Amino acid sequence: WKRDEIGAVSICTPDGLHLEPSLAAVASGKAMLLEKPLATRLAEAEQIVQAARQAGVLLLPGHVLRHDTRCSLAYQAIREGRIGAVQYIYTRRTGRLHVAQALAGRVTLPFFIGVHDYDMMRWWTGAEVTAVQAQARFGVLQAQGLGVADAYGQLLAFSDGTQATAELDQ
Repeated sequence: WKRDEIGAVSICTPDGLHLEPSLAAVASGKAMLLEKPLATRLAEAEQIVQAARQAGVLLLPGHVLRHDTRCSLAYQAIREGRIGAVQYIYTRRTGRLHVAQALAGRVTLPFFIGVHDYDMMRWWTGAEVTAVQAQARFGVLQAQGLGVADAYGQLLAFSDGTQATAELDQ
């Protein structure tokens, strides 16, 4: 943290352990790439964001799909008005057993892979989520002692009227 030649750091600790190194980066004035999710607790995520804002430190969440050609081309087409206003978004991500084994109660699918879709939805619409309805289905993976849900279904409403469905399953 004290080396002046280092201007930025990448925080890649386990999801629930982002707070301490993020605050250390802010205290040292280092810009940071912070792996998603920012934190697994809302209060910690808010603390990280607030600290970075107050210190004027660049905080870049690891939302890698914004740099995926397909997603950025869709964003450009939306912004240029070539495909009309976004009305409805549907996303689906399917994991693998090895992903469930890696998560093993450490973090949920919405935190692990869903955050990419939620970020894309917010980016494409330029709107914030105003309401969420979600359900999880625990079955096979719970019976195997992995402590994670087999599937999640989410309905999201956005401040601009856009609606979305996000499906996540193992």
